[in-house]
Amino acid sequence: MVNIEMVWTGAEFVIAAMSSAGVKVIVDEAVEKLTPENLSAIKKCCVEAAKWGGTTAVGAACAYGIHKNVENAKKVTNKAISIFDRKTEKDAEPIIEATEDNNPVEIEEPETEE
Repeated sequence: MVNIEMVWTGAEFVIAAMSSAGVKVIVDEAVEKLTPENLSAIKKCCVEAAKWGGTTAVGAACAYGIHKNVENAKKVTNKAISIFDRKTEKDAEPIIEATEDNNPVEIEEPETEE
């Protein structure tokens, strides 16, 4: 049987990697369109460092959002599994308290032979 935590971790990693790759493409296009062609070598290095810094920051924000969504999905999945398996977190409490006025009846368990 597959460990569900490993599946969630793998899914989170793949989605975060895909979003980071998408962010890199978008930032590359934006920098290419907004950067003039006649920059000196130092300025080109500065633009490249800023591009990678921006990509890393946006990728980290995306990864954080993905992590929060995966955590929420885990909670929903665990709740659905517990409902499906008919598991409850607490034992049921009686709705009506037994008193002499409502005349409770005790039912004895039948004896079974072994």
